[in-house]
Amino acid sequence: MVPGGSRSCEPASRRGTTARCKTPRMLGILFVVTFNTLGMSRVARAQVPLTYTIAVAASDGTAATVTFQGVANGANLTGVVQGDRASLQVDGIIALDGSVSGTLSQGGVKQGVFWGRRDGLGFWGSFDVGGHVGNWTPSGPPLPVPIGP
Repeated sequence: MVPGGSRSCEPASRRGTTARCKTPRMLGILFVVTFNTLGMSRVARAQVPLTYTIAVAASDGTAATVTFQGVANGANLTGVVQGDRASLQVDGIIALDGSVSGTLSQGGVKQGVFWGRRDGLGFWGSFDVGGHVGNWTPSGPPLPVPIGP
């Protein structure tokens, strides 16, 4: 019996092996549940502010630079992308593999969609806003990836 606890340990039976300790099953389950609950709530509540400059290339050959300011909160991505003429609300999901996808809206009306992923060369994505499609590449730190279950 370990002093001050309810664990009992059996000595190692052979040289080079470790002692085996028995922990009451309920205590082990409680620890795992508490640890996972605390870990998930920290991730879910941890807001990471994000600012990116994004190079945008439309399929018609036009190029522009826009800025994104927002927050990653666990697997949720929200913010605003601002161009020369307009701003769009961004609502997206960050997947466990670091990819991202979501919608672009203005005044509560969906205007388009976006998606992106990491590869060996960096991070890149595509968009479709009102039938205008193109690609985008952010400059800045990688998106924070949510911790899985």
